[in-house]
Amino acid sequence: TPQQRVNADLAAVLRWAASQDGVAENFPVGVLGFCFGGGKAIGFTTTMRPDAATVVFYGEPVLKVEALAALSAPVCGIYGAEDPQPTTNRAAAARFRSALAEAGVE
Repeated sequence: TPQQRVNADLAAVLRWAASQDGVAENFPVGVLGFCFGGGKAIGFTTTMRPDAATVVFYGEPVLKVEALAALSAPVCGIYGAEDPQPTTNRAAAARFRSALAEAGVE
């Protein structure tokens, strides 16, 4: 699924949620994804909802410091130390952690 489609789908879900009775206008949002969805989650928050907290379970991380610097909410990345995949292993997690730190993201 292309990132643009994911972004449109998640934006539609958030518009629907905002239209529900009892939901505050600027309700807090968190986006979580596992594997393929983890990469899509950070892709959504860096491009569409920088105020949303993000949890990436094994997703391919965004490493562009400029994109990460737009985030104003915490990010949690969960990766396997012994994972053999180059986009989700210990080295990938270290690159992600370094990019987040350079971008000033919590």
